[in-house]
Amino acid sequence: MEAKIDAEMVISEGGDVEVTSEEPGFKGAWFSATIIKLPRKKSTKARAEVQYKSLLKDDNQTPFTEKVKLCYIRPVPPQPRSCGDDQCFEVNDVVDAFHLDGWWTGSVSKVFGDPKRYIVSFACPAEDLEFSSSDLRPHWDWVDGRWVKSPKIQAMALFTVMELHSAYHLPVPTLPALMIVY
Repeated sequence: MEAKIDAEMVISEGGDVEVTSEEPGFKGAWFSATIIKLPRKKSTKARAEVQYKSLLKDDNQTPFTEKVKLCYIRPVPPQPRSCGDDQCFEVNDVVDAFHLDGWWTGSVSKVFGDPKRYIVSFACPAEDLEFSSSDLRPHWDWVDGRWVKSPKIQAMALFTVMELHSAYHLPVPTLPALMIVY
């Protein structure tokens, strides 16, 4: 399933985005941020200045700001539809879970309770954590300038190298996939 797009996704100064990193401990997660300043020239080495919404400087008060390569920035994924007060997730749904100030990809392995609670299984590191529906969203991949919704998984043991690669966003969007407005 692909999200409908009226035009190319636009990333502009002051716009909300998500940023990923190759840094140990952050790899595979997406962090909410705002574009502070775009580079003057487009290139594979060009960097935008971003300010994170949930990552703080060492003083634990000031939002963390850094320059990030454009290939590590994507638009904010489509907003989920909800079922009443709860989002509707089922076992084997691929989801993003808000954990440690960012969105991490996993799969729902158990649904229980009222209100609903979810056990989400993560591949790297291998762990199961409990979440409420407010801390989950459907997982979408940003592929060639379009949002593509992840299909359900059959079982964690059936994850192929390609699925893990995609789940942890190792291939990054290319510059032509983003339209930058100056």
